[in-house]
Amino acid sequence: PLRLLLAINDLAADGRDVSWLWDVDFEGLAARQEFIRQIICSGLRAEDMALRLKYAGFAENLLQLEHSLEQAVELLAKETRSAAEEEVIFVLPSYTALFTLREILLNRPSEESERQVMTA
Repeated sequence: PLRLLLAINDLAADGRDVSWLWDVDFEGLAARQEFIRQIICSGLRAEDMALRLKYAGFAENLLQLEHSLEQAVELLAKETRSAAEEEVIFVLPSYTALFTLREILLNRPSEESERQVMTA
């Protein structure tokens, strides 16, 4: 099973125009939504992201809105901890959300002795 956190901002460094969301082939991902357990839409343009996913064909019960990136990470961690089986998590942020999310993840208390935050 897969969980996604999509964090979209529209600050100057990201570009104010988020119409590019409609150019992304989310329909291809929606065709495989049986493998997706949760999609959290976060950031300043969370509603735009959720609307795009809805039009792509995602079931509404998969979509959650959480503007606060910190709360979105907490929600994701809570849901993953309570999962009965191992899950894969993908975090897909826009440019400015990337740096905020990195700080949030680095400052979270570790439940494992060897947690690493990898950046690409």
